Amino acid sequence: MTLESALIKFRLFLTDSWPILLAFANDAGWDDDPYFLDRWQQANWELLVEQKILSGQQFLPPYGYAKEDPGLRHTNTDSAVTHRIICFDKLETVKRSYRFLCFVTRRHDTVCIDAPFDYVSLRLPNGRDVRDLPVSQVEFHLEAISGA
Repeated sequence: MTLESALIKFRLFLTDSWPILLAFANDAGWDDDPYFLDRWQQANWELLVEQKILSGQQFLPPYGYAKEDPGLRHTNTDSAVTHRIICFDKLETVKRSYRFLCFVTRRHDTVCIDAPFDYVSLRLPNGRDVRDLPVSQVEFHLEAISGA
């Protein structure tokens, strides 16, 4: 499976699953488990994307805004990150690489973790700032981390 195919399928999976997932989360009680949605996304990221595009002992950073902490993994816990997804803005004339974080939605100039997940949240090269671009505007590439 190609990287782009895996990412698009994962995005569609998130969008289609989101309503029932929210129902489960509400039944469980948000106050009792505030990281339920984050953990659910991470577990599915490992199973539906990472295991389809990488092989053996190769791993991606955690899905979302978390730091690259291997302790956040659900499978192969404490495994070091060996690859990352690098993105480019198709509209930029001078190409800069951004690190993929997650899929998000923009509503009234606000970013939220909600369906339809039609934007990509990206970490800028400075390592601090985040930029959100429409999925159709992003080019995805897999990059091996040197020394990993």
